[in-house]
Amino acid sequence: MLSVLSGIYSAIGRFDDAVKSGRAAAGLDPRAVFPLQQLRTALSALRRYREAREVADREMALSPNLSSIEDRVIVSLAEGDLAGARRFLDSASQRVSQDELVTYLAIYQDLGWALDDARQQRLLSLGPEHFDSDRATWSIVRPRRKRAWTSRTDSALCGRLTGAASASTAASSASCAFNSSIASITAASTLIT
Repeated sequence: MLSVLSGIYSAIGRFDDAVKSGRAAAGLDPRAVFPLQQLRTALSALRRYREAREVADREMALSPNLSSIEDRVIVSLAEGDLAGARRFLDSASQRVSQDELVTYLAIYQDLGWALDDARQQRLLSLGPEHFDSDRATWSIVRPRRKRAWTSRTDSALCGRLTGAASASTAASSASCAFNSSIASITAASTLIT
């Protein structure tokens, strides 16, 4: 009951009350994960990241699964610590399947962007069977990550091709980015049809 109340308080923006209810719920049942999830959400909303990280670590210790990994990654990202999120993924990835991890992060909360290059490449190599054979989800996640991956590599290539610092450089970079976007959209449309 207190866990649900904590979630309701968070939903209406009463985060201090959500923390109180979450702490009370966690105190009543220290082995339950749901109160910790509610508490972590409220602490993150209040930007009390150190406390949120501690709660997420407790959640991970109680229930090391894809959801608890995602919760801990979200805290690092809320702190602006992408490198820390990736380091955590390195340590946590020994507990779960890599394919399941990258798929889960790409689908839920759209965290595919937080994956390092190797994990993004792994995600791009997976077929629909890794998305519960849901071709719709696969066809949404894959082009989105491919577009981000292609955009990054094309931008680096375009930067090397247009080395001079001038108006023509800006025009060439814009042209490279535009061409990259068109190529990504074309590739995405072929996956959907």
